Amino acid sequence: MTRIFNPYIALDNIDAIRSKVTIRRDACRTEFARTLHTNLVEKLDAMRADVEKEVPYWIEQNEKRHRSEMEESLFVFYFMRPCFEQRWIDEGPHSVLDEISVTVYADEPGIACGVTLGHTDAPASELEGLDELFAEIRQKIGVNIKAARLIRRR
Repeated sequence: MTRIFNPYIALDNIDAIRSKVTIRRDACRTEFARTLHTNLVEKLDAMRADVEKEVPYWIEQNEKRHRSEMEESLFVFYFMRPCFEQRWIDEGPHSVLDEISVTVYADEPGIACGVTLGHTDAPASELEGLDELFAEIRQKIGVNIKAARLIRRR
């Protein structure tokens, strides 16, 4: 069976994880870890805002989908890969340290592709539990978040 995006489940997962991040941030021993936790809260808030944009369309299409096979097909087609997932899953991974995923545009209009820049992941020992939360986000929401530094060329 095809997995269909449900914004209400996504919102619940985001809120639950955000709560854990906020609680753990207060227990951080280093300023670096506190900053990463704060950056993750900001990413989760941005994710939540994007999911909230999906809700009105989801409600409208969910009501229509039982009217005909065509309406059901439209619902399934859209919510197999809604805008939220296009931004947060297709355009990832996302980093709470340096921006590592960018869109590169060609000289010709309309041609673009996502590129993940060269990076190294911050050691788990510096994250004070964030690596566990990154895994939970990946498992429950499908978004790949990490603490990564860009590799600087000399």
